[in-house]
Amino acid sequence: MREANDEITLSQVLGAVSKRRRVVLAVIVAFALFSVVLSYVVTPTYRAATLLAPSVNEGEGMLTQASMRYLDLAGLGGAGAAAQKRQELLAVLRSREFTYRFLREEGALSELYPELWDDDAGGWLESAGSDTPTMWRAFQYFDGSVRHIFLNEETGLITLSVEWSDPETAAEWANALVERANRHLRDRAVEEADQSLEYLSRELQRTSAGEVRDALYSLVEMEMQHKMLANVREEYGLDVLDPAVPPEERARPNRRLFAVVGLVLGTLAGTAFALFLERRRFAMPESPRTASGVGGTGQEDVR
Repeated sequence: MREANDEITLSQVLGAVSKRRRVVLAVIVAFALFSVVLSYVVTPTYRAATLLAPSVNEGEGMLTQASMRYLDLAGLGGAGAAAQKRQELLAVLRSREFTYRFLREEGALSELYPELWDDDAGGWLESAGSDTPTMWRAFQYFDGSVRHIFLNEETGLITLSVEWSDPETAAEWANALVERANRHLRDRAVEEADQSLEYLSRELQRTSAGEVRDALYSLVEMEMQHKMLANVREEYGLDVLDPAVPPEERARPNRRLFAVVGLVLGTLAGTAFALFLERRRFAMPESPRTASGVGGTGQEDVR
């Protein structure tokens, strides 16, 4: 007799599916229906995105040119200034301090953890206990699952998107993030300009050389212009090319994709179930040597 063979051929698989086609079809339909129902049960997620460009301010541009000349004279070079500015803007948008302030001032914590928030008391539920969200946990969740920032290296444009269950809230948060980032950059620019003006004023008092004083006055003028632009320009650090609007289509779940995945999994599960039901057909008789040898039953094969 031939030895046992555990391999199943394609013809055997097709035969099992053909014989149990009703069972296979029922499994496929069940998986497809389950996936479609699941796509309706899962909370939809909407993505609101805004397109940004690093702003170029005239006062800042003159300062940059002057700085580049001094860097060139010092042998340091000024390459990569635009790329450095983009990275600084991205660092501000992603910074922990900036995000903490946004979450607190926008009241986003109650939106992130609605099941733990008491609207009547205006605070966390007492039953939350150790599960009460901390700012660190809120930042990890917001930065990893809600806010997404993408930099196009070729164009230098920045896309900031917010994914949330409510399209109105997603758009509001995306626009508010940009507005607050510009406000933060304006405040920092004004503070830096004030510090520079204070330093230049001290240098003017200590310097009597005419050429040096002329250079210092030129720098004072540029710093004053820089400060003025920071005070009057709302989109100081980031120009909004396309503001975020409430999306009408959800980003997730993709119901068509859910249905396709359900059909594929149903086909695989139905085929496996058919093979399981037909397993006796694929069982090969044991050889007499195996039946009477080690590991066998010890009984002779009587014919």
